[in-house]
Amino acid sequence: MATTVSDRPGYGQLLRTPGAWTFLLPGFAARQPFAMLTIGIVLLVQHTTGSYGSAGAVAAVSGVSMALFAPQSGKLADRFGQRAVLLPGVLLHAASVGALTVLALADAPLWALFVAAVPTGASIPQIGPMVRARWAAMLGATPDRPASPLMSTAAAFESVTDEFTFVLGPVIATALCTGVHPAAGLITEAALTLVGGLLFAAQRATQPA
Repeated sequence: MATTVSDRPGYGQLLRTPGAWTFLLPGFAARQPFAMLTIGIVLLVQHTTGSYGSAGAVAAVSGVSMALFAPQSGKLADRFGQRAVLLPGVLLHAASVGALTVLALADAPLWALFVAAVPTGASIPQIGPMVRARWAAMLGATPDRPASPLMSTAAAFESVTDEFTFVLGPVIATALCTGVHPAAGLITEAALTLVGGLLFAAQRATQPA
């Protein structure tokens, strides 16, 4: 018989799953950059160039690069493991964001910002899919066991988390760029990627085999 919404285990029960918090907390921190990057680039580049057109173009290069390389990142994680992909990825992303920020503040030519935007977008960690893969490894069906009833709850929880991320991330980036410094959004984005990504990668016990 199909499980109804009222029969589905709640989020509280899901979050009591052993080991869940070890990857959820760093995963949540490392997810924010995905929603902060574009607006952070736009606000910084617009400030340094005075042009929303240039800012949008640099952000678009980053976004296209992200879209092109994200599937490859997923394939590499499936083949070599999340840690092997995440460790160099977060370091490259933090360095790329740092380079883009320095170039923008130094009034570098637009082509230089385009060049820096390519690895910036390409290297952003795909934390959301990695978290979902960990839920699937912990709760999904295997040859030795059926899928846990919590699997559908985990899917719903991930949907809510994704939506919350895309609401919260741009707000944080905008507040930092307008209230602290035009580069503060990208600097925070890089810091969250670095700290959250490294802590997430350190959780080997929940990494899918």
